[in-house]
Amino acid sequence: MGRVEIAPVAGRRDLEAFVALPYELHGHDPCFTPPLRRDVRAQLDPARNACSAWGTAFPSSHVAAALVAAGCAWRALRPLGMTLVPLALLMSLATVYGQFHYAVDALAGAALAAVVLFAGRRAGYDAGSQVSDPILAHGALR
Repeated sequence: MGRVEIAPVAGRRDLEAFVALPYELHGHDPCFTPPLRRDVRAQLDPARNACSAWGTAFPSSHVAAALVAAGCAWRALRPLGMTLVPLALLMSLATVYGQFHYAVDALAGAALAAVVLFAGRRAGYDAGSQVSDPILAHGALR
């Protein structure tokens, strides 16, 4: 194998060489399933993929949002909260187990969720005390 050189993509020619690299490395393998070149180009195009998730894993927004939603459900509608809290906790563990996040990312997401839930309650946004739906207000689903 030749010398490996890491260099920034400086233009269209470099981009096309980078996109073609998997074909050059693995094209002889009958089991090789190549990526679609247009998809790779779209993924690497900052104009088309400006909201890429690269570099935005800390803290885990998946964990934070799931735990905040479950915590709010727990306060407002206990049966729903009893369903969502275990699911949110399992999803938090699954993000680490599935290697989508490091454990520290998930823990930071959980800490962020705790801060948001505390701040919301402190600011007076306690959903459990402000139920406006008549069915919920009479305790039919509590």
